[in-house]
Parts: sequence; C-alpha cells; structure tokens
Amino acid sequence: YHNSIAAAQSPLPAGSGSTAVTATLSGLTTGQAYYYVVEATNSAGTTTGSEESFTPVAGPSCFAFQGFEGTPGDNWTISNGAANISSVAGAGDTPSNQRIRTGNFSWLVNNGTGTLDLAPFSVSGITNVTVTVRLSSTSGTTGNGADGGDFVRVFADLDGGGFPATADVALEGFSNARYGYDATLTASTTAGTPISVAAPQGGTSTNNYATIEINIPDGTSTVGLRVTALNSDGNEFWNIDDIELCGVIASGPCVAPTAQPTALTLTPVGTDQLDGGFTAAGDADSYLIIRSLDGTLDSSPVDGTSYSAGQALTGDDVVEGFITGTTFSATGLSSGTQYHYFIIAANSIGCTGGPVYYLTSPLTGSAFTNPEGVASGDIDVLCTSPTEMTVTWTGPTSAFDGYLLVGRQGASPSAVNILDPQTATASTVFGAEEYVMITESSLLYIGTATSATITGLTPGLSYTFQIYTYVASQFSDEGNSGPTTSATAEVREVSGFSGVPVNQGANLSWANLPAGCFDEVLIVASTASVTATPTGDGSAYTADAAFGSGTAIVPGEFVVYQGTGTTTAVSGLTNGTPYFFKAFVRVGNFWSAGVEISVVPNDVTIFAPGDFMIVAVNTTALPSGGTDEVCFIAFQDITPGTIFEITDNGYERVTAGLWGDTEGVIRFERDATASTVPAGTPICLLGAGNTAGDFEVYVDGTLDADWIISSLNGIAQFNLNASDQVWFLQGGNWVNPGGSHDATYTGEVLYGWTGTGWEAAPGYASTSGSTLFPGLDCFVADLQSIPNFDKAKFTNPTPATLNSQRAWLTAAKDPANWTGSVDNATYNALTPDYRGTSNVFAITAGGLSGSDWIGDANDNWFDCGNWSALLVPEQGDAVTILTTSTNTARIDGTAPFASRYAGIALAGSLVIQTGQEVRMETDDAYLRVAGDLTIETGAALIADNGAGNTATIEVGGLWVDNEPTGGFDAGTGSTVIFNGSALQGISAVSSIAEFANIELDNPNGLDLGVPVGVIGDFNFVNGLVQTTSSLLLSFRDNATATGASDASHVNGPVEKAGDEAFVFPVGKGGQYRPIEMSAPALTTDTYRAEYFAGNGQAVFGTAKEVGIGFVSPLEYWQFDEISVAPATAVALTLNWNATSNIDPADVFAVRWDGSQWTQVGGAGAAGGITGSPFSGTVTSAAETDFSPVTFGSNGTSFPVELLDLQASLNAGAVTLDWLTASERNSSHFVVERSAD
Repeated sequence: YHNSIAAAQSPLPAGSGSTAVTATLSGLTTGQAYYYVVEATNSAGTTTGSEESFTPVAGPSCFAFQGFEGTPGDNWTISNGAANISSVAGAGDTPSNQRIRTGNFSWLVNNGTGTLDLAPFSVSGITNVTVTVRLSSTSGTTGNGADGGDFVRVFADLDGGGFPATADVALEGFSNARYGYDATLTASTTAGTPISVAAPQGGTSTNNYATIEINIPDGTSTVGLRVTALNSDGNEFWNIDDIELCGVIASGPCVAPTAQPTALTLTPVGTDQLDGGFTAAGDADSYLIIRSLDGTLDSSPVDGTSYSAGQALTGDDVVEGFITGTTFSATGLSSGTQYHYFIIAANSIGCTGGPVYYLTSPLTGSAFTNPEGVASGDIDVLCTSPTEMTVTWTGPTSAFDGYLLVGRQGASPSAVNILDPQTATASTVFGAEEYVMITESSLLYIGTATSATITGLTPGLSYTFQIYTYVASQFSDEGNSGPTTSATAEVREVSGFSGVPVNQGANLSWANLPAGCFDEVLIVASTASVTATPTGDGSAYTADAAFGSGTAIVPGEFVVYQGTGTTTAVSGLTNGTPYFFKAFVRVGNFWSAGVEISVVPNDVTIFAPGDFMIVAVNTTALPSGGTDEVCFIAFQDITPGTIFEITDNGYERVTAGLWGDTEGVIRFERDATASTVPAGTPICLLGAGNTAGDFEVYVDGTLDADWIISSLNGIAQFNLNASDQVWFLQGGNWVNPGGSHDATYTGEVLYGWTGTGWEAAPGYASTSGSTLFPGLDCFVADLQSIPNFDKAKFTNPTPATLNSQRAWLTAAKDPANWTGSVDNATYNALTPDYRGTSNVFAITAGGLSGSDWIGDANDNWFDCGNWSALLVPEQGDAVTILTTSTNTARIDGTAPFASRYAGIALAGSLVIQTGQEVRMETDDAYLRVAGDLTIETGAALIADNGAGNTATIEVGGLWVDNEPTGGFDAGTGSTVIFNGSALQGISAVSSIAEFANIELDNPNGLDLGVPVGVIGDFNFVNGLVQTTSSLLLSFRDNATATGASDASHVNGPVEKAGDEAFVFPVGKGGQYRPIEMSAPALTTDTYRAEYFAGNGQAVFGTAKEVGIGFVSPLEYWQFDEISVAPATAVALTLNWNATSNIDPADVFAVRWDGSQWTQVGGAGAAGGITGSPFSGTVTSAAETDFSPVTFGSNGTSFPVELLDLQASLNAGAVTLDWLTASERNSSHFVVERSAD
C-alpha cells in the first residue's frame, strides 16, 4: 500500500457498537483496479480489516456550453439567432429578475417568434450524451404569461443529418403560466422520440418546466441544436439561458488527427473583428487557432499542453482560441490591418494526455479588418463654382491604404462594395466614370490626398459626395454608408455681411470664403436697392470707397470695394439717407447672386478701446434667477444711431485668436430719434436672452425704451454664469462659421470684465473663462479676488482725484474699489444705486492720448498702468519718458505682462527727457525703436548691470545723444542694431559715442556724426559706414569686425587699438577691400587704415627702387601708425580681386617710403602669396615704418593695362568697348556688372 488516507470519523467510545467509516480518494484513473484495507487503532493496538478492491468508471462531464456571454466558455457556437440575445434582467417582471439565469445575458423571445441554432459539436467517442436547456417564462405584468398558443420547441441534429420535422421536445404554455429558472419540472426524451408537454399550472408557480433534456444515442458523432419559441404578447417573455452538452468521456490516450480542416473563410465585421469558419477535419475534435501579423507560423504547439486565448507564443504569434466547433470570432483587432490565421487540428475530448496536435500543413488564411472611415462631419465642400467644387476631408489616424470619393447629383451615391479600389478607375470629371449607371453615381477619386476638385458640374444643381477609406479591397463603413456632404454648383456668398453707420459713411464688414475659393469680392452701393449684376473677370471695374467715384455698373450704382479683404469704410454719404450695399463674389468669370444690406449714415459715436467701463454686475439680479444686471458708463457721448455690442463669450475658448460661440452677442443701437446719452451717465442692462423683449435698459436711474436690441449670434443667449465675463465691442460683425468655438469679431474690442480671472492660455474649454484680449490690459476689471464677485459694484466713484478717464479706468481696475454682496438685498442696498438713481460720473475732457511714460504704477515698461493712454506703446507710437514720471522705466523681457508683447518694448520714436532713465539691465531686455532715439541732456539709457548683460536695442532712425558726458551706458554685452530703411546717423555732444556691440543692417548705410568706439563686435550685414579722419570708427582692444562684404563695410578710415591681429573692414563703394595686420606688441598700439580706388603714384610719386618694374595704378591702402611702442613691427596682408589685374606669379607688396616705391613682401621678399588672378593675397614683411601700400611686380606692367572702357545702348542691349595699353600672358577677359 502506497498511501494512507485518514477516515472521516471521530474517535469511537468503547462499547458503543459499530459505525460506518468514510474516506475520499482523488486522482484515480478510470478503469484501473485499486486495493484497500481499513485499520482501526486504540490503546491496545491496531487491527487491520480484510483487503477489498474497486475499479473507477467514467462519469458524465460537460464539454460544450452556451451561456450567451460572448466569452471563451461559450464554446458551443451560435450560427443563427444572436440578435435575440438580451441583457435585461427583468427586475419589474413577474417573477422578477428571472430573465437571466447566470452572467449578464440570455436569449429572449418577446411578442413574436425567434430561432436559435447551435452549430454541430463533436461527441465522437463520448457516451451517455445529454443536451440540457434551461428556460423561464416571465411577464411584464401580473396578468400575462405563456398561453396555450405560446411554445418552446427543441430539435436535435444528429451527425449533420439536419433538424427533424417534429421537435424532440415541444413545450406549450397554459393560462398565462409564469415561472422562473427555479421551477421544478423537467421535460426529458431521447433524440428521435418526440414528446409534447404543456405547462401544468397557469399563473405564477414553480410547478412548471424549467428544464428540457434530450438524450443522444451512443455512437453519435456530432450534435447540433435548434430552439424555436413563440409568444403572442408584448408583455410575455420566453427566456433561454445556459445550454449544456454533457456525457461520459471514455478514457484512453489521445491520438493525433490525420488531417487538417479545410476551406477557411474570414469575414471582417466592423473595424476590429474578423469572423472565421472552416470545414472540420474528419477525425479531430478540437482546433488550435493562432494569429500572426507577419504571415509566418513561428510556433509549434506541444502535445499535452493547452493554450488559452490571448496567450503569446513565439515571435508575433498569438493564440486566438482553442475550440471544439468550426467557427470563431476574433475581436479587439486593429482596424485596416492584415491578420494571418493558422488552424491546427487536435484531439482532446474523451481521451487522456491531450490535446494532441497534427502539425503537418496547418490550414492558413488571411484577411484585413475593415479600415476606420472618415468621421461624420469630416468631409466638406470647401469651394464651389457653377461648374466645379473642391471637396475636402480629414481621415482617421489608423491604418488604411487610401480614400475613395464618389458623387451623385441630387441624392446619395450607390454603395461602393461592388468596386475593387485596386483596379477601379476614377475621374474628377463628374460622370466620366459611372460605377452604377442606373443611379448615375460617379467614381471621382482614388488615392491618398485629402481633397479633390470635381469638374464637369451643371450650374445650379445640387451634388452629394461620399467618402470611404479602403485597405486592400475592403472599405470602411462596409462600403455602403460613408459620410456625405452636399452643395450646389454656384458661387457662394460672403457671410456675415453687415454695416455700421458713421458720420457721412458706413463701415462694412464680412467674412470671406476660404482662401483659394474665390478671386475677389465686389461691393456695389446705391441709394436704392442694387439692380446691377457684374460680369466678366472684374477688370472692367474700378473701386473707390468714396461714394460716386467708382465705376457705375448702371447709373447710380457705384463700385465701392473690389478685393479680397473683409472690411471697407465707405465715405461721401449723406447722413439720414438710406444706402444699399450689395456684395458679390467672383470665381473666374462667374459671379454670385449677391447679398444686400442697407445702412443709414449718421453722426454716431465711434468708441476707442477704454471708452467703456463696467461699474456693476449681478448675475442673478431678480429673485426668479436667470436675469443679469450689467451697469456701465461710456467716456464719450452716445449719440442717436450709435451701435455697440456686448458678449459673454470667452476669447480663445478653444483656438488662439478666435472666440467661443455658444453664448450671446447682443447689439444695442441708440434710436435715431432719441436724445444723446452724455458721457459718464450710468446705463444698466437688465435681462438675459437674445431678443429685444429679453432686456430692459435703464439710463441714469430711469427706464429708457429708446434702444434697438438684436442678436448677432442667432439663438445663443446672453446669460451670465456666477463666474463669467463680459466684453464690449463696436464696429464689426460676429462671424460664426462652424459652431466649433471659431468665431471672429471684425470690429474693435473695447473693454472687458471677469469674475473668474483671465485664463493663461487658449483651450480652457469653458463658458466661464476667457483669455485677456490683446492690448486691453488696462481696459478690464478682474474681480476674482473679492468675495461674492457675482454681485459686485464699483463703490468708489466720488473722490475728487478721480476725474479723468485714465483715473477712472485705473480705479475700476483695482478690485479694492469694488464690493461684493452675498445676496440681492445687500447688493441693492449698496450705494451708488446705478439702476435706480442718478449717479453721473464727472469726467474731464481729453480722454486717453499719447504714449507718455507716467510711471505711477511701478517701473515695468510692459504694465499699461504706467502709460498716459493706459496702452503699452506699439511700433508706430511716439514715446516720451516724461521728466515728471514717478518711476524709472525698466525693460525686462521676463517682467509681468512682457510675454504679451513677446518681451519686446516697442516705440515709433523714443525721447528720454531730462532727469529720466530707461534701464535695460537683463539679458532679456529688448527695445525696438522704428524711428529716432533721443537721449536729452541729463537723461540716460542704461544697458549695463555690471555683469555683461546682453540687452538689445534696434533703431530705425537717428541715434541722438545730447548728454555731454554720454547718456548711453552700453556696458560690455549690449548690442545696438541699426536697421532702418533710410540713411541713419549717430550724433552726440560728447567727444565720442561708445558702444559695446553694433550691427548694421540698412542698405542705405550709417553716417557717423561723432567718433564712435566699439569694445565688442561690429557685425556688418548690409549697408556702408561713412567715416572721415575726424569722425572715425574705432575698434578698442580685443574688438572684432565680422560679416564685412561688398554690400557692407566702412567707406572711410578705420582705427584699431590692441595687441591682436585685425582685418580692417574697409572698402570703397561696392568693393570690400580689407587689409590685415599681424598682432602688434601692446594693447595700446593703434593703427589706422583706409582703402582708395585710385593711382597712388599720382598722389605720392612714380619713383621706384631697382627691381620694381611696375606699381599698380588702380588702388592703394593708406596705413598709418597712430600710437605705437618703439620698434613695433607688423606685417600687412593685401588682397586683390578680378579688377586688380594681378598675376600671382609676379606680384609683391610695395610701399611709398617718402621718396620712392620699395618692395616689402611677396616674390623675392619675406611673406607669401596665395590665390589666383581673380582672388588672392600678398603679405608684406614685418615693418616698423608705414606709408601707402599697394601691389608691384618685376615686369613693366600688369598682364593687362586698361586705358578705356565705354558702354552704349544698342537695340535694347548694352555694348561694351574697351582699350588696353598692353597685354601679357592673358587668356581672356572677365566682364562683371552691378546694379549700383
């Protein structure tokens, strides 16, 4: 005996008699004989009973199941009837919660018939097979149920012979029978022996049939099952859940099949599923399905090893499933992707040691999943004309091969699943490639582009376009339901065409079609409705915004605009007279029908930013809620006919530069017959909505009906949230093209208020929020920091110091001057009562003007509160740093608000007045002055923090420093960039103007009106520096010159001090002709160089020392010692170009020693020669004495000696003639030309 098993028996008291003893044995083998004895033990010893034996026999086990959960355990495949699967538990049924037996789903038939088929399942070698079906009959009421005409019938298909004509089990209802899965009766029969039973009891009862059993004769190889059901009322439900196939599996070793299955089919379902099916192998009961992406089977299953779905194998092989049927569904796949499948036959049922696999030539096949399609709404007709349209679309990010576009006139195109995109032919000419002629559906485009221009259209007709993606030969949306878009073959109109009246004029605005979809917009004006229709390509018309001055298409109808812009200001109108404006769009020679508006010009008020100020906001002003109060003043009189708008949309809600578009934009127009509202008069808007009836307007405490109220944003409502914002606008139109928070306003944004704080960046995606509109930093109020900001008033309107527009705006910007209220009673009790009483604000004349630095907020250039007009200056503004300023102006690109201006301080011109400074003491300090920069006496521009900061100053005009000691502190790292478009200059009253670094980028150059010193680098980009002997450009020790060229160098003398080698950036006119010196001895050694394009012999003399045959008559350099140590010697390097006429084989440097030209370098002397006849250098010996230097040679002349050059115009061409005195060893001439 090998094992001892404890019996399940407590100790038996002595003398108590006998008792039964039990023990449980496990791990036994069917058919194997086992022997056992029982031993009893007490204090006297152990007694062993007689030896007995037994042989285990096989019992039934369940090997196929369908519970309708869609999990791998549901291995009895549904071949028909899946549409009846339901997830409803029936909580309200009688009996309740009996539609589902286990899990979350069941198969249900309600108010009609249904059929469920389960595919044949192998039972080969299995005995005592039984099919068990569990069911219930429930009702949505207490009075319904399965009646006599209602039934459930179950059919068994044996060995693939088909379902019998008569059900094996037919269960009839009776008298509204209702019962759950716990009913106690079972209807049982043997397949082929039909029985019919009826519910034995009506109403609700457990005495009913909840189980149907069909016994399968031994020797059957496959079993299929069909269930049909019928009930006749909408409140009656037959529910089937949990169908089992069980039997006794004979023991014995598993044997590998001898063949693989055949005829694999793979069908895409949706974009992430492939359904597969195949013909069974004759002697296999199971199948291992492996999925691969690369088409190679890298794995070899091991006998006796079971594999589960999702299990990763070798390489990219993945187990799709191990099944006993012949169908499978692969889900969770990637769209537009090719998958390869390998089906391997196995035996694992009714035997031991399985599964055993047949590995020879697995069944293979592959298919693509359907690709993702273009999303609904992602196809659009971008451009239209009477004969063509441009269709655009945005594709998915997942895999696909390309797009297929189809179209049809007047209706949706036919399905494309009859096409093969690999072989089909498309044409963008409509009708050229009809794939379904009966519907005149055209195949328009196949490819990978995201737009197509369709031609051949009929003017005035509507066309529908449909887009698909495809991969291989499979389409998105099953090839029959791709997204569509429709349009009419015509020239589309501009949108949002509107006009705002002004004094003797009208400001018109509109939104154009997308770029590339039109050629121009033409606006015709008249004092009556426009009747003219433009024709042709528009070249016959001339527009003039002055009414009556442009082309009259017909008498009295004048072209006032022609172009591609979105606004125009029409002048020359008569106030009080209605004018009609009609906007036409041209595409080629086609014109739109036009859209017309009318405007009555008037002497209305045109506001500037900062001309409004909000003084009270209550987001729930009335007890009923949903009513807002917004009170404000204007700093100009509101004259009759004046129009302005308010909106609670947020700026940049989704996209930078665009507005949100789901909230209201309300236009308020002062009635033309009403009185003027004086500046400073409180106006309160009470209401919420989008129509005139939704609002009341109170002026100076009195209800005022003289306003025309309308919506610019359709049905969107102005209705403030507790945390919201308000904007004031004027002079434009609200253009809302897509309803995707991409709206624009074509006029001015004037003022803003927020209770939630300004968002830091676009994309905050909330109705409660807005970024700050550019340039309005000081024309806003942000009350986020005060309690109860949703019911807040400006409660500090009376101090005598608050009398200017600037002072009022500054005070209202400070949250400390506002008071929030916890409820309406507290809010209404606060003074002033802007809606109920008169509270006119005292405002001095003058408004906001100038770009003067006041500096009364702090020292930050980028804080609008420091400027006279509460606006940080722009490029065209004349900026003055006033003597009376409170704080010094400081430019720092990292300071608060600097990022709104890209960290660059701008000015059209800049004057720093006496006693003031502008400080630029950080690396991020950047000043850009478009015009003149002037430093007055006693003023300073400081670009030095003592640590070499790299501040940058751009100047487009003159640099004027009137401080006697030099008002510019350049430090060691600052850079001044001269980049104007006209000749610039540097002037100063000091003896010299010192700079750290200079950059010249002005084609018209720079004149020095004072000596200029550079301690860092002078970068020559474009333009010439004009110097003289008294107005020198001086490079200090270690200073450098970079970038010099023919286009940019010094036209005059240059001075250099220091002990390093240096290339003097000199030249004349359009020629850069540098001269280089080697390193001097001391940092104080100073030299001066200048280039001359002329004959040095004519200036100094012609005498030559012996051995010099020729001295260049074309050019020379003046090179002088200014201040050098005794006996300091430097070598000079001269350069030549093609105009120098140099023969590199015979050239050296010569200098004038006061009496004759002497050789100092090149051939026969120290130094070297490099280059060709077109470009090269010659270096002199180190010399201590200097004088004019140039090129010499041993011969009597250079290779070519030119005497004359003439140019003449001849029949549109230039003829050149030249005369030479001599030519030696020359092969050809090179002719160059220059525009200057």
